[in-house]
Amino acid sequence: MKLGLWEIILIVIVVGMVFGVGKIPEIGKQIGRGVRDFKKYSSGAADEKAAGPAHNPVITTASAKTTPLPSNGYPHEPFSKN
Repeated sequence: MKLGLWEIILIVIVVGMVFGVGKIPEIGKQIGRGVRDFKKYSSGAADEKAAGPAHNPVITTASAKTTPLPSNGYPHEPFSKN
């Protein structure tokens, strides 16, 4: 999907009308920061995946208490039929 010049101009006009012209630079900064953080964390995840499971300790929850479900299979009683 390729955006042409007229589509970009239309998007900028609509964004300017919705958010106000003064907010466009702030929105651009936030989008840029988000893309930069996404790239940083996605490359970090790829590095961790390549390193193997040695860096990811397994956490067990053996001490967690579990409550069995009632015989009807619901965690709570259904609404009364008054």
